[in-house]
Amino acid sequence: MNFQEMKQKTLKLDTTHFCDASKKVRTISEKIHQIVNEKIFGYAFTVDSADNVDSIVEALEMSKPNDVLVISGNKSGKALAGEILATIAKRKNLSGIIIDGACRDVNGLKKVGLPFYAKTINPNVADAKKMGRFQIPITCGKVIVNPGDIIFGDENGLIAVTEKDFICILALAEAVFEKETIWLGRIKADMDLKDVFK
Repeated sequence: MNFQEMKQKTLKLDTTHFCDASKKVRTISEKIHQIVNEKIFGYAFTVDSADNVDSIVEALEMSKPNDVLVISGNKSGKALAGEILATIAKRKNLSGIIIDGACRDVNGLKKVGLPFYAKTINPNVADAKKMGRFQIPITCGKVIVNPGDIIFGDENGLIAVTEKDFICILALAEAVFEKETIWLGRIKADMDLKDVFK
């Protein structure tokens, strides 16, 4: 299954379907939430930011279409990305940006429309200090995210799964969706509760 096929199938579902389908799904902390109200789907390009916004610029140079920048947090609490970097990411056809830390330019981010998730918002930009590291396992939202993991997110939250596992779990998630659709149809038809879940 190629990337576009996976994406097309996945965007019809919610993260809840994947969490119900398998315990192999890693759920990123709920403190990292949508800044731009768009689902996100792509391959993790991991960034240990070292509290340096220049690390994000470098990551944008290195990343490829369909990548999601997954950025580790920083101790200063200052923003690691905003409208300008999101605009670059969109022009490069990246799938989105996730920051275990702060962003800024919320109105600008919404205008850009790139899927964007962050823990918090701060108008101050992070300092340029030592360069970060790229494409290594990082901690994001209290779980380990590895380079190349499949990332999927919506208004319910964010998940990370190896690509190999994701392909298997996708079919199970579709089955969960179909089952829930049947249940909802029965509820709307005013069936007795004892018969809804049969």
